[in-house]
Amino acid sequence: MASWRHKPAARSDTWIVYRQAPRAFPPLWHQGSRSQPTEQPAGRWHREGGGLIVQYASLDSDGAWAELVRYEGIRTEEQRLAAEIRVRLWKLTVEETKIADLSTFDLIEACGLDPVRVVAEEHDYCQALAQELRDTGYRGVLAPSAAMPDVVNLSLFGPRREIPFRDIRSGQKNPRPDYFIPVQITADDTAPPDDVLDYTRHHDDPHTGLERWLQAKNP
Repeated sequence: MASWRHKPAARSDTWIVYRQAPRAFPPLWHQGSRSQPTEQPAGRWHREGGGLIVQYASLDSDGAWAELVRYEGIRTEEQRLAAEIRVRLWKLTVEETKIADLSTFDLIEACGLDPVRVVAEEHDYCQALAQELRDTGYRGVLAPSAAMPDVVNLSLFGPRREIPFRDIRSGQKNPRPDYFIPVQITADDTAPPDDVLDYTRHHDDPHTGLERWLQAKNP
């Protein structure tokens, strides 16, 4: 159990977020059929087989690319070309309520939590936090990206379904913003941009955003 000083603010807003996925896959994670559900591989804010689905996205398109670069371990242009990765970058329009605001290290610390562990390599701390947040009614969490300093990620708890953005743009109202997410492709059959390699924080690298925050607290 986390040592909460107080619960995080619950934000309600509309966010434009980004997520990359292989071309053969939908932009959101789907559990599959009830008779043959597909377990979502473990991530920072959920355990595999724990019954919690999480939709991961970034408020910055470079943040979404950084997640892929970090996962694939791509550090150089030569590695990027050799990997021959071609994916889709999706833009999602998320209209949500009661999102836990842990978007800065100051906010994390103010809640009595450990900012270091929120962006750590091990995910057990965040997985436990996510379960507690979900149990108290939060529908997702804003938190610093572990893959790209100074970027914030939005992770939504629970299943969602995509709908074409053109349906919303044409004036149709989203029938259930708590479940349906308008999506559109912003890049197709594309490799990660070159400049993302310079800013991605790889596994076991220091988190420069966290380091700056710690130095500011202890000059």
